[in-house]
Amino acid sequence: MDSKILILPSIENVGSGYCIDQCLVSELSKWDKAEEKMSSLLPAIPLNGKLIIETTPHGAGDMFHRMWMDDSNGFIKKKIWLVVGIYTQTDRRIKRGCSPDFLTKTMDYNSLLVASGI
Repeated sequence: MDSKILILPSIENVGSGYCIDQCLVSELSKWDKAEEKMSSLLPAIPLNGKLIIETTPHGAGDMFHRMWMDDSNGFIKKKIWLVVGIYTQTDRRIKRGCSPDFLTKTMDYNSLLVASGI
């Protein structure tokens, strides 16, 4: 199998010239010129390919928000919650069972996921 993992920068012609079977787009809601970049990237993904977009919401009206709100665009939409713990090495030894005190040292991150081809 001749496979590669590519990490491409968020430039205006991102994906141009490639055939991308599986693509992860990270933090689309914060991209400058998201529409231009996605219009270059989307043709590089074949119809049987997979596109996953994960992002932290960044306000109404941007490209990601419009994709999320459009029920007819064919994307599968999932809302996920990530909990990130903030604790010291000493806390790590004590809190392995996730005691209630541990919860006072966590932050919830709300992320939205849009995927196709899954």
